[in-house]
Amino acid sequence: MRRAAWLLGAPFIAWWGTWLAASLAGLGALRRARGARPPATSGHVDVIIPAHDEERNLPVLLRSLGLPEGAPGLGRVLVIADHCTDGTARVARDLGARVLQRDGGPRGKPAALRDGLAHYATLTGRGAGLLFVDADCRCSPGLAAHVAEALRRAPVVQTANLVGDGDGDSAAGGVALGMFLRNLLRPAGLARLGVPVMLSGTGMAVRADHLDRMDFGDEQAEDLALSRRLLADGVRVGFVPAARVESDAPPDRAGLTAQRERWEGGSLRAMAGVPGVAIRLAARGDWRGLIALTDSSAPPLALAIAGWGALAGTSGAATLFGARRGVLVPPALAAGLLAAYLGVGATAAHGRSGVLRLAGQVPGFLMWKLGVYGRMAGGRASGGWERTPREARVTTDGG
Repeated sequence: MRRAAWLLGAPFIAWWGTWLAASLAGLGALRRARGARPPATSGHVDVIIPAHDEERNLPVLLRSLGLPEGAPGLGRVLVIADHCTDGTARVARDLGARVLQRDGGPRGKPAALRDGLAHYATLTGRGAGLLFVDADCRCSPGLAAHVAEALRRAPVVQTANLVGDGDGDSAAGGVALGMFLRNLLRPAGLARLGVPVMLSGTGMAVRADHLDRMDFGDEQAEDLALSRRLLADGVRVGFVPAARVESDAPPDRAGLTAQRERWEGGSLRAMAGVPGVAIRLAARGDWRGLIALTDSSAPPLALAIAGWGALAGTSGAATLFGARRGVLVPPALAAGLLAAYLGVGATAAHGRSGVLRLAGQVPGFLMWKLGVYGRMAGGRASGGWERTPREARVTTDGG
């Protein structure tokens, strides 16, 4: 029984132990990145922005990149106006971006990116790399220069992809903390330890000599599928903690729920490819790649906690029927690693009040996530590619 408990507990210990180690290493990386000035760089990166009906939000992104005046490290900006019914294309041109209009063919981000890459390949005078950013985001100052410099060290890089906390809503706050942990703190630590990181959809960039590797399929978790293909092929993905891309949380629970159903459903389906990648990494002795795969292969945290709860409950019941108390060690060790990881992450995100804030959000967050999984299990979840609804952001020329 004790051997079975260790076997069943091993995935939780591996996942949460890796997360804790990466988070502790990430603390130092974030301290160094805080307040880092954009580097002086002689290279520049071009930008591709897939956009569907983003007339009101697109100016925020373009101005944060540095348009219309331009910015150090920023090359040409190409907006892919995908089946738009508003003035997305006009707004992009007015702010100095090039525009590719797509009115035929399949809708959605993967198809838009494929057409955008094909069009980009026909242009002359391209930059040293290409950055992909979603239209409903905004970028930290100097992002292009940070990315251009990072591409000197790695053929593919990822910036921090963050989301707002929804003004105190427990569900949105939990998602925002999860994004901070998964898309900033952990990858910063992994990169510091020399471990490749996973792509997170927006804010990823590729060097010009690796453009042919950006193969966008129609998977809902296309960033995760692409990451694992790169990992299997031995292509290192670096991380740029000083460069950040942020979006607002959906304005209501319905939008947030639909978004998470698409993201987590896609992530769970993408887990089918993990064993094949693990075999390739193990065959060539790529232990750093195996660490990266372990970090990214865990199911969504709330779902993993439910699995841990089943293990802990079974182990506890076994002791009542005569099993040795050693069967409780694996779930207890896993719980300690998870608690430490969440404590480190909440403190890094929110300071000394972070743990109290986390404790206050957990009940509401877990109840909401149970509803999300119930909808997914019942076949009522959102599917396919959809634009996430957000409140439009309006800025003035000075803002």
